[in-house]
Amino acid sequence: MLKKHKIIVETELCDLESSNDLFQIFESITPERFLHYDPECIDGIESYKYVFMQHVDVTLGEFKPTNISVSGSMDTTVTLHFEYKDKKKKFSIL
Repeated sequence: MLKKHKIIVETELCDLESSNDLFQIFESITPERFLHYDPECIDGIESYKYVFMQHVDVTLGEFKPTNISVSGSMDTTVTLHFEYKDKKKKFSIL
């Protein structure tokens, strides 16, 4: 992928010590596509909707879900509901 985009990396990929190193390279190339958040800031089920919307934003318009809602309980399971390409989607977070 790096060669395809004519991106020169000063280190050999085989010299990387962890996948985090590779993520740092990609983040330096496309910072607008990376999201940082502190999981400890999740203080209620609406926080999951907020984090989901942040993920949507970093797609730069490529992913456009609608009718986003969240249900459940922080003590059990939180379910995120949305529509994408006219299909209802949901996923649960334990």
